Amino acid sequence: KNKIKKMKEIKLDSEVITQCSDALLKFIHNENAKRLKKQLSVQEEQFIILTVHFTPPINSTTGPQQKVFKIPHSLLFKTSSVCLVVKDGLGVIKEKLLVEQTLHPELACIKQVMNLKQLEGQLRSSSKHKLCTQFSLILLDKRCYRKAFPLFGKEFISKNKMPIQVKVDDSLFKSIRNLCSTTQFCLTNDSSCVSIRIGNTSQSPKQISENVLSVVGKKLIESL
Repeated sequence: KNKIKKMKEIKLDSEVITQCSDALLKFIHNENAKRLKKQLSVQEEQFIILTVHFTPPINSTTGPQQKVFKIPHSLLFKTSSVCLVVKDGLGVIKEKLLVEQTLHPELACIKQVMNLKQLEGQLRSSSKHKLCTQFSLILLDKRCYRKAFPLFGKEFISKNKMPIQVKVDDSLFKSIRNLCSTTQFCLTNDSSCVSIRIGNTSQSPKQISENVLSVVGKKLIESL
């Protein structure tokens, strides 16, 4: 960690990243075309994952840490689903959401609002896997974040779907609109690498490149 801290930033060539992104997108589209010819199912909407390796491993003495970065191009698809979990006041939040969705169409991505008790029930049952696959992003009330966070486990960590905490107050939905343009990763004890969602297959190579450059550099070094 000390060696990494001595670095001010990681310097990257934007042109090379754009070319690599273009090659990756072409490869994915070609693979999908082959699967379609064989009448196999195709996942049209896929995330682009960036893996960063650390030598030596990063030691997190305070346990798992969630890192959130602002990116210029949102990772959410038009069909993405977001789940909002609140500690209490479920009815009031649902009513406010309906109003906000008419004013801000981008909030239509919030498909479900549940309380902490409902979340705990799903995380402690066979519905845990369904919860992980059903939603692209889970937003968790800051007041119950510490209690609920350990229940998510390895599947959510491996798929970069650990919840992001939100403060449930008058600016909740403004905060959510901002969070939809973020990416995250979870730094665990003795991390030798992290995987970060950095783009998706509906974006252009330039957009993916700009997302990479916005995260891998000074921001990433400062977060460790």
